[in-house]
Order: sequence, then C-alpha cells, then structure tokens
Amino acid sequence: MQHEIEQLELNNGLKVVLENIPHRKAAAIGITLPVGSRFESPQEMGFSHFTEHLLFKGTQKRNYREISRSLEKLGGYLNASTSRETTVYYAMIAGRHLEVSMDVLSDIFFESQLKTEEFETEKKVILEEIKMAEDDPEELVFDLFYEDAFGDTGLARPIAGTLDSISASHRDNLFDFYRGKYGTRGPVLSIAGNLWSADSAKNSVLQNVKKYFERSENTLGGCPSMKLIEKPAEFFCGKIRHVQKDLEQIHFLLGLPGLNVEENQKPHLNLFNNAFGGSGSSRLFTKLREENGLCYSIGSFHNSYAREGVWIISCACSPEHFLTAVDLCLQQLREVLDKGLEAHEIEESQSGFAGYLELSSESPSSRAESNARALLYLDRLVSLESKIQQIEEVNIHEVIPEMLEYWQNKTPVLTSLGPLPVKSTEKKVRELFKKYGF
Repeated sequence: MQHEIEQLELNNGLKVVLENIPHRKAAAIGITLPVGSRFESPQEMGFSHFTEHLLFKGTQKRNYREISRSLEKLGGYLNASTSRETTVYYAMIAGRHLEVSMDVLSDIFFESQLKTEEFETEKKVILEEIKMAEDDPEELVFDLFYEDAFGDTGLARPIAGTLDSISASHRDNLFDFYRGKYGTRGPVLSIAGNLWSADSAKNSVLQNVKKYFERSENTLGGCPSMKLIEKPAEFFCGKIRHVQKDLEQIHFLLGLPGLNVEENQKPHLNLFNNAFGGSGSSRLFTKLREENGLCYSIGSFHNSYAREGVWIISCACSPEHFLTAVDLCLQQLREVLDKGLEAHEIEESQSGFAGYLELSSESPSSRAESNARALLYLDRLVSLESKIQQIEEVNIHEVIPEMLEYWQNKTPVLTSLGPLPVKSTEKKVRELFKKYGF
C-alpha cells in the first residue's frame, strides 16, 4: 500500500507532517525542536537536557505519574531525548489510541509547570546521571572527542552539562531558558503509522492535530533556527589526546570532518562508510576483529549537523592491542584513500544502504523521525524513492574522489581513554599518523 503524506502549518506557526502507513498497527508521534547543547551559552550548559527532564514532572492536568500512566496503560510509551542540536519528545502507541498521545504530548509541551520543588529534585537526578556517564568510558570518550574536535564551540559542550554547571543552576534561569527557546515557530510535529483508513478518519486526525496543538503562539517564546547558524564550527584537525583512567580497555575514537545535513543528501559518504566500517562485513570489522582478534567493538559512523558533520571510527580493545588497532585503522584508511574501494564493495554498499532505507520505511518511529529531521534541517521532505534513486545512480568510481576532495590535507583527530600513560601514548600515536602520511 502507498504511504500517504499530509503536510500543513498551523496558525501558530507549528509545522506538521503526517505519514499514513495503513498496514501497520502502531503510530508514532513526536515534536522535534531546534534546541540542544550547541545553542546554549557557557552559563546554560546542560539546560536543554535539564528542561527535557522537567517537562515530564507535571502539568495543570497531570502529575508525573499520570503523564507516564496515560500511555502505558494502553500499551504505549512516552519518552524524550536531547542531542547537540535537537530535543525530541515522542510517543509510540496503537493507532486507535493516537488521540490520547496527542493530548499527553501537547499537555507536557504547552502546560508544564517547572515547579521549584521538582527542579531541586531533578537537579539531583541529573547530577547522578552525569556521574554515571563519567563512569561509562563509552560515553566519556565521546564527550572528550567532541571537545578535541570542536574546541570551545557549542558543538563541543556536553549534552547533560557538567557537575559545576548543573550544581550552579537555578530554577529561574532554567525557566528563562525554557521561555526563550520553546515556541511553536521552529519545531516540527511529525506523526506516522496507522493514522486513518478513510477520508472521514483522516479529517478526524487533522481536527485533533489542530485541537491539541493549535495553541496561541504567545504561549511560549521562540525557538532557535538552524538557519541562524551562520558558519560551521571549526574542526581541529590533528589533535591527539590520551586521558589516563583506570579501565580494563582502551576506548578510542578516530575522526575526520564529515558532511552537513544538506551535503549528506548525496549518498557518497554513507556508501563509503558502509563499506569501510559500517557493517559486519566491512573492511575495519574484517581486519581488526575477524582476522586479528584485536577487539570486540569496532565500527565507523557519520553524524551530520546543520553546518558541519563528523565521521568517526570507534574501537575498544585491551591496552596491549591499542597501538596495533590504531595502526590498522590508519593503514586501512590510507589504503582506501590511495587505492579506492573494490567495485563489489561499493555495489554491496549500494544495495545494503537501499535495503536499509526500505526496511526503515516500515517503521512508524523511523518515518516520523526522518520526516521531522527533513523539515527541520532542509525545509522539505525527501521521498524514499528519490533517496534510492540517488543511491542507484552513484558512479562507483566517484565515491573515493568525493571523499578525497573533502579530506584533502585533513589530519584525523584521535581521542583515547584508558590505563596507558599519557605522554608516551600520545607520542606513539603521533608517530603512527606520520607513518601513514596524516
């Protein structure tokens, strides 16, 4: 069955996209705001994430228990996440209960009270969350890497804030942040799944969208805009840092500048990544894990932002394997950049990436997220058919030249965390960079 998409803008400026997937039973709904750690001042570090927590603590109609219970008693759930550029409030529920999720989601978005007593309680919770992240090497090494790669720019700030920034926060400051960053002009309301089966049901869904979300635009302030980010954050190529910490393994990230969301509409980097380190049959996985047994966790991925991106190799291994693992990562990267990928690698990456997109199109939550992201960053929707057509039309001989042009004279950033000594470790990594011409 063909997916039907409806797009509209409410009188208060809220953009709405609905994608009907009639053969599914579930429905996903989410509000995506351009609010994240990159938009915070140093004094507001962690406020986007803190606000996300507080919106679940109670409204005029519901306390925190009733907010969760409203959907859980129907088999659904409500959650949220904060990233460097966005905050998302989302729910999943059976399609026949979609109106309930609209009611609850609009309630926490428009009517959260942010009470002082809840602020003080949640502050303690977030401080514990930060401590937990600092004890988790996989999370900590990412925060350290972003500091190294993006310096003192907004992208470098930890999403949850720091112990100091959260400890020093006050409810009034957070409320001012909320009033200044949350509004109806900027976010996207995206709904996908089993939404309607006939025109009458479709009209009912559209009426409910207006009923619950067409509040006065003066209820809240205004959102940041991706368009206000005038220039990319600088990527500090060549930075090498090792942080000594008593762990069983060394966790390291090796990264290069990536593509922003608009640039990444061309599939070249995704095709390169799939073949190089994005799958269980990729070069990195084969070389480091299957052939040499150096690690359990190895792979690569790409994060796109409004004006920039970052491509990252991620690995965790025993200290005695660390330098060999870095050596092999650099060796494989240099070999691919100099000699290219095999034709069959790119062809398999093309079919694999297209298949992944087709499978994702069956998921209501994936479709809701994809549509929201497209409207938020590109101000347009991108069809599955056009994405697959682009993938199929890529000339296999263009993939590496595209990446070479972008990475010309770029030196990777490497951040590592584990029990090895700092100076000697950084020196040996620097020597490996020189060995492979980085």
